[in-house]
Amino acid sequence: MSSRYQIFVSSTFRDLQGERQAALDAILELGHFPAGMEIFPAANATPWALIDAMISESDYYILIIGGMYGSTDEEGISYTEREYELACAKGVPVLAFLHKNPDIIPLGMSELSPESRARLALFRTKVQTHHCKYWLTQDELKSHTLVGLVHEMRVNPRLGWIRADQQDSRETLRKLTALMEENANLQDQMLGLRESLGQRTAPGAGLASGSDLATINITMLGGEKKDETIDLTWDSIFLAVAPILMSECEEWAFEHTVASFVKRAAIERQLLAAEDQQRAKLSEGDYMKIVYQLMALDLIEPITIVEQTEIMGTAGTNRRQGYKLTKHGVRALASKRAILKQVQSD
Repeated sequence: MSSRYQIFVSSTFRDLQGERQAALDAILELGHFPAGMEIFPAANATPWALIDAMISESDYYILIIGGMYGSTDEEGISYTEREYELACAKGVPVLAFLHKNPDIIPLGMSELSPESRARLALFRTKVQTHHCKYWLTQDELKSHTLVGLVHEMRVNPRLGWIRADQQDSRETLRKLTALMEENANLQDQMLGLRESLGQRTAPGAGLASGSDLATINITMLGGEKKDETIDLTWDSIFLAVAPILMSECEEWAFEHTVASFVKRAAIERQLLAAEDQQRAKLSEGDYMKIVYQLMALDLIEPITIVEQTEIMGTAGTNRRQGYKLTKHGVRALASKRAILKQVQSD
C-alpha cells in the first residue's frame, strides 16, 4: 500500500524564494505534498496555532538555512527556529540543508546587524549537532532534497496518506458517501452558475475556447526585468493541466501546474530566460481567470477533498479545496489527445 507524505518546508522567505521552490519541486516530483507558508492564508501574521497543526500533521520537516535569521517573536527567537524546535519536539523527522559558505552570500540576502548574525550562527550550530547537508546552488539543494527524502522514507517510513480505495471498505464507503453529498451540492451550484451565464444548451456555448487566445500576465519579482504577457490558446492550457485532474487534485498542486506551464511556454517563446523562471509569477487574477473559464466550459469542477486525520490521538477531518475533470472534460481530453495522435501519424 503506497503512502503519500506531507512535507513541511521551513525557511526565511524573502531571501530563499528560489531555494524554497527547488525544494517544493523535489517534493512534487516524488509525488508527495509540500506544506509551508505558501499555503497559509494571506495575513499580516500567520497564527502560530495553524503552523503548529501543520507541522504536527506533517510526516517530514525540511529546514533550509541561508544568510538570514528572519523575523522574530517577542522573545527574539526567529519563527524559523521556533518551527524547527517544534518539529523536533513533535518527533517529526528533520532534514536540514545549510548554505555551505554564508560569508559569500550577497549583503542584501544576509543579516546586517551583529545581533542577528550572532543568533543565526547559534542557530546553525544547534542544527549542526544533528545530521545535515550543505548547498551552494538551487540545483544542488534540489538534488540533496531528492536524495535525502528518498533515503529518509526508506529507513524511517511514516504513516502518510493512503488512497481511499486502499483503506478499509467500511471507511471508504463512509468517505464516499460524504463526498457524493458534497459533490451533489457542488453540481447544483455549477448548474446555477451555468444557467446564470445562459448555458442551458451546449457546455460553454458562446465562450472563448479551442484556438481562441487567452492573454496571461507574467510578473517579475525583483531585479530590473520587465513584466511580460503571453497569448496561449485555451486548448493548449487545457491539455497542459488536464492530466493532473484525472484524479482529485488539491488547489495548490493545480495552481503550480498552471504556473509551470505558462512559464515553460514563455521560455520556449524566448519571452522569459530559464534562469529567471523562479522570479516569474502568475498573478492570482490570471490564475482565477483560467479556473473560471475552464469551469464555465464544463471542463473542470471544484471539489472538496476530505481526509481523516489523527493528531495526538484525537481524530478529526481535514477538508481542502481542489479540482477534477468533469465527465465532459474527460471526453474532451480523450478527443483532443486522439486528434493530436492522428495528426502526428499522418
